[in-house]
Amino acid sequence: MAAIRKTFVRALLGLGLLLGTGVATAGEIDEALSLLQSGQADAAYQLLEPLTAERSGNPDFDYVLGLAALDSGRAAEAVFALERVLAVQPDHARARAEIGRAYFQLGETETARQEFEAVNRQGVPPRVAEALQRYLNAIDQRVQGNRQQLRSYVEAALGYDTNVNSGPSDSTVAVPFFGGAILTLNDAGVENEDGFASLAAGFAGAYPLSDPVDFIGGANIGRRQILSDSEFTTDSLDGYAGLSYTQNKDVFTGALQAETYRVDNDTFRNALGFVGGWNRDINSRTRASAFVQLIRLDYPAQDVRDANRYVGGVGVSHAYVHPRAPIVYASAYGGVEDERESGVPHLGHDLFGFRLGGQFNLLPRTQGFGAVNAEFRDYGGRDPFFLKSRDDTRVEVKAGLNYRPDREWSVTPQISYVTNDSNVVLYDYDRVIFAVIVRKEFN
Repeated sequence: MAAIRKTFVRALLGLGLLLGTGVATAGEIDEALSLLQSGQADAAYQLLEPLTAERSGNPDFDYVLGLAALDSGRAAEAVFALERVLAVQPDHARARAEIGRAYFQLGETETARQEFEAVNRQGVPPRVAEALQRYLNAIDQRVQGNRQQLRSYVEAALGYDTNVNSGPSDSTVAVPFFGGAILTLNDAGVENEDGFASLAAGFAGAYPLSDPVDFIGGANIGRRQILSDSEFTTDSLDGYAGLSYTQNKDVFTGALQAETYRVDNDTFRNALGFVGGWNRDINSRTRASAFVQLIRLDYPAQDVRDANRYVGGVGVSHAYVHPRAPIVYASAYGGVEDERESGVPHLGHDLFGFRLGGQFNLLPRTQGFGAVNAEFRDYGGRDPFFLKSRDDTRVEVKAGLNYRPDREWSVTPQISYVTNDSNVVLYDYDRVIFAVIVRKEFN
């Protein structure tokens, strides 16, 4: 691709001479162009980026900034700058060709194809048309190659949890069933704070079966070792296998999913079921999605808790045109967890939840992120000991940084605050979790 890119850039320079440069020749823009021509794209970007707030919206400035961002490996920033050019000058052939190259680098192959074909329709010179066709051929090869892929990761974390067992803070509880008698919980029943270390690994892959259909599958395994109170150490193993069907901008998936969750080396819960999904790229910056989940839950040591869980939801994400490249997302879901045992309606519940979050660039290799998750649960019958129907509201607020020294490694310090507000005191708790996660990805 390096040879294609060089040919493409030379061809676009020829196109610029043919159509007129349209770029201011004074000050920082002229200096940035000189740096670009001498192969110093990063220096050109560093020169122009601090001026974005002042000069953003000037198509000459935005075009050179976009070119500098693209040639210095900042494809997302290049898209934002070049979109500003096209918003003012939709027939700017060079900007449209460069934004196609940016989308290609970002892996948005269909959007890149649309931009390259739009440039071709403007009647460009043969040399430019030839370079565009090379990119279109590369897109065809990438689309076929992307359908057969395997990605994996390993990650490790160290952290501290103020309530590793999600227990209440008070060790004494008044129990109405016993006439309001005050009972004392054992040490394992109240909040325990401790440090932890975790290790996880996993993979996900796809293999084309026919033109629109892929086989998809993956698995994850992890252990969270509590450093002092090892009885709260947990292990998890999950996997899925299914099919993905692509039709234009719509992608439909369906998969069987299985999970086992262990506490202190004993199986606490098994899950088996079906997960279906849909997503659609509404445009280059907005994606809509929906999902449905049908899961059977089994508790080997507590059969009375066995249940069937049915959940569905919708979501949307959007990337804004801004130098900080903010991305926001929101989703909502609802469902029911039906108890399978008769006579225990207080163990089943209806649920509704939502998620809001986003991320933004702080530095070229560092992103900030934050999220709020909330879930409301309405249980189906009176608790036999507390003589009331349980209602819970669980809220989690998370924030952190994601630093990527290169494409495969990331270091993520993050902090979470979790609160579960319940009218049954045993389930009312707060916790704060701090962790530093180091992750290695293999593509």
